[in-house]
Amino acid sequence: MDSSVTAVSTAASASAPNRESNKTLGTEEFFKLLLSQLQNQDPLNPMQDREFISQMAQFQTLETVTKMNKNMELVAEKLDNVTGSLDLMQKESFWSQAFSLLGKEVITNEGAGVIEKVKILDGEPYLVSGNYNWSLDQVKSVAEPLNQSSGQTEEGGANGE
Repeated sequence: MDSSVTAVSTAASASAPNRESNKTLGTEEFFKLLLSQLQNQDPLNPMQDREFISQMAQFQTLETVTKMNKNMELVAEKLDNVTGSLDLMQKESFWSQAFSLLGKEVITNEGAGVIEKVKILDGEPYLVSGNYNWSLDQVKSVAEPLNQSSGQTEEGGANGE
């Protein structure tokens, strides 16, 4: 076996316990291998400049891609945080819309009624009128209840008389 190959394989195995189960070379391992390769090269047949430059360029490319990957992971993580915040803001907006309809008359394809309360089911607001539960997307129109806008109660008398 060639002495440079033996030295390179010895350098690689010496650094192997320092690495996790990951089978990729880190910066430190690469430079140890390169140094070992340079120290143990055949003086009559030294490594060509082109080979050395090629190895350095490949390593630099690998390092750049690794950094880009880490940056992309950070961007993806931040994007997930933004998306979560937008989802929460949208839910809060839906809840606010639902609560603003309390006491209003809503008309849906299934019926109409004055909203008495708002229920949250599975994170979504539902408008409650009597025995009916409507989601916000079922509401076709909203109005002030007739009995409030005319000053009359449901019994028909003015101001509850």
